[in-house]
Amino acid sequence: MSVLLFQSKLAVLNLSCGFVGLIHCFATLPVVFRLREVFYRERSSSMYAPFIYSTALSVVELPFLFVSLLFFALPAYWLIELESSATLFFRFLLVVYLSSLFFAYMGHALASLLPNIQLTSMVQGAIVAMFFLFSGVYIRRGNMPEGWAWLYYIDPVPKGFIALCIEQFYCPVADPTCPRVVSVRSGDTSKWQFVAEYLASDVNGPEWEEKYIAWLAGSVAVRVELYCDRMIGNECGSVCGEQDV
Repeated sequence: MSVLLFQSKLAVLNLSCGFVGLIHCFATLPVVFRLREVFYRERSSSMYAPFIYSTALSVVELPFLFVSLLFFALPAYWLIELESSATLFFRFLLVVYLSSLFFAYMGHALASLLPNIQLTSMVQGAIVAMFFLFSGVYIRRGNMPEGWAWLYYIDPVPKGFIALCIEQFYCPVADPTCPRVVSVRSGDTSKWQFVAEYLASDVNGPEWEEKYIAWLAGSVAVRVELYCDRMIGNECGSVCGEQDV
């Protein structure tokens, strides 16, 4: 396997972690901001608690995001010639789905926290750019200045990216059937040794479960953040609703 092909696959896997989520992240902003006035008016009438509105907003995303993801994952997985395995495909689908949920919920949280759509778009664009810049692909972890390395560790993108790499490229070093990669920098190595060196990762085996759990925890954390933002905005909602009446 050539180094160029290998690096191309790594770049596509990295992009897969947020492609569908980014589309939803930006596309839902106008909807969320239009619904804010409705939320304020109905909260002023005490029609429901902020938790109900926040949860409904999240649940609506689940099937819509999943269907959108299928349109991306079904052709993309086979076009980039990943492992022909149903198990690995569904694990790929799970990681990409969780990462997409993270980005979609992040968009909800920022829309709830910031005052207008223009500022939200700028802040969201800056955060997304930093996420991918320090994901370990465009700037290798080993080449990052130590003063910036902390961004890599708090970045959610490498968590899903490394999980995808483990599923697709891991093989024991002693396995004679493990594909080899020949490069000027690394010499003749197994594909997993090449990936581990490229990512400067200390993951030595298929511990994919904890990576998925990290994505789940991240999604839940953003979900809680959105709920807290709605609770904070509750008081403002009541005042704004009274003024509209």
